[in-house]
Amino acid sequence: VDAFSFQQLTSVLFSQLCLYPDLWALQGDVALGQAGGSEEALTNPSWTTLQVGWQVACAAWSGSSPLEGEQLDPRTRFQVEALSLLLPLRSDELRGDQEPLLQSSRVGSSRPVALELLEALASVGWHAAKGPLWEGPFEIHAAAGSQAFCLMPEEAYFRQPSSQAAFRLIEEVPGQPEGLELCLERAAELRLLQCRGWQVTPVPFQTWRRLSPEGRRSLVLEAAGRPPVEAARQEAAALEEGRL
Repeated sequence: VDAFSFQQLTSVLFSQLCLYPDLWALQGDVALGQAGGSEEALTNPSWTTLQVGWQVACAAWSGSSPLEGEQLDPRTRFQVEALSLLLPLRSDELRGDQEPLLQSSRVGSSRPVALELLEALASVGWHAAKGPLWEGPFEIHAAAGSQAFCLMPEEAYFRQPSSQAAFRLIEEVPGQPEGLELCLERAAELRLLQCRGWQVTPVPFQTWRRLSPEGRRSLVLEAAGRPPVEAARQEAAALEEGRL
């Protein structure tokens, strides 16, 4: 890796992050203040080479930076922002020298659907829901507490060749296309958000648009659970019944 440019090293490390999420997600991350996963450490000997390669690439990337005056292309800047959620860089000079990714240009046509998500959350009692918001380069279209809803384009999915998915990062939700699986990059995005403390529900864009208002309420209610007001009311009723 010593001969790699910063852009090449970023591409290699981001590819590893997408292809082998167990190398980092199951073992926690010291930079995020999480415990190292001694109880869930990967014990399969076949992972040893991959683990060593990941650690070497991480160390090299964390201590590297672009050449002076070098402007990174948008794709590389996106990868840098994603990796920065997990790994520290040597200094903040990179962020200062590079043109920031324009978040406003990435909202696009998803903004009306994000508003529909907020309306659906409010309709079931989550009036404090907010969005869209950003976690690094990733857009969270609506959030209720720690529950995050991320709209996914149809091209982010591919059809499973069998009933078994390669990765099952989250529970299935109403409206999820049957027999489809998120691509590895989008799955890694969800895993990164989970490592940041979010409980993530992916929502296929076109599927959401086809749902009835009641179907939308059912989806967000099942994912986000009981809203605060309803939860407090039910708990108060349970306590009252207990006294009787």
